[in-house]
Amino acid sequence: MRSMSTALSLRAGRRWAAAPVLALAAAGMAGCQGTPLPVGYQSGPQPPRTVELVNTAFIPHVINISVGQSVTWLWEDTLTPENVYLPDLGVSSPTYRRNNRWTYTFDQAGTFNYVSSLDPTMTGMIVVS
Repeated sequence: MRSMSTALSLRAGRRWAAAPVLALAAAGMAGCQGTPLPVGYQSGPQPPRTVELVNTAFIPHVINISVGQSVTWLWEDTLTPENVYLPDLGVSSPTYRRNNRWTYTFDQAGTFNYVSSLDPTMTGMIVVS
């Protein structure tokens, strides 16, 4: 049978044996604090955002995206020919009617207004950050 002092020293030894493990776990967790990510941050490629040409309007009117992200315009129900013209970028889609799509990737930050050059009342805005 063990003496009381031997039993106490064995228990104390087990506690101290766990101390290095706890220290390593705490050190590993310290690296998890890092720099906080911006609200809405997503890693990797992001799917294109979509704008529909509905009757004589772009829906939604304003879209916020990240640099490198694409916007796809969909000609869903428009019977009249329309296009998308980004004057600040000097870029224009082909003129389409119903059941077509055009995609543009924004590689710089800024606010970009667009219009249908065939119907100047149709306007929209892409905010790239």
